[in-house]
Amino acid sequence: MTEQGPLQVRAQTLMEQLSQDSWQTLSAGDGTKGPRLYDWALHELYRYQPTVEDQGWGHWLLIRRSQSNPQELAYYVVFAPRRTSLQQMVHVAGRRWSIESSFEIAKNQLGLDQYEVRRYDAWYRHITLSLLAHAVLCVIQSHLSHSTAQTDEPVKGANQKAIKKQIKKKGID
Repeated sequence: MTEQGPLQVRAQTLMEQLSQDSWQTLSAGDGTKGPRLYDWALHELYRYQPTVEDQGWGHWLLIRRSQSNPQELAYYVVFAPRRTSLQQMVHVAGRRWSIESSFEIAKNQLGLDQYEVRRYDAWYRHITLSLLAHAVLCVIQSHLSHSTAQTDEPVKGANQKAIKKQIKKKGID
């Protein structure tokens, strides 16, 4: 902040201002190999807050640092109630991984990225139908996981062939 108002500052510059005590090791959720542990830090960002209601909210720069490679950083801008804890922010940031993996599955198995359209409405239809197909497959997999959990029979991965095979074998009510 200067006499003229707030300045734009690079995220890396703000990160370099943090003390070593600012970092906490927290899990961003479970991954395929167990908890995804990273070092996390918060830096409050300037936000004009003229009303009492506005003052209940804040902006932060949430910084994620890899434990195996401290040069590997990720930055998130957080807008949340002031009472939000670092753990809650890390939990929400960790949800991004599951969203990205869902889009990856939709691209690889349902052709989400296989469109050649020239108009927005055609693109919109393709994306909507691809994501609808993904949602249907997720529901089917959930039903199969629930039914096989009772019989201790493992469910094959979330791919079309395995799901079709399980549907033919068990049927869905």
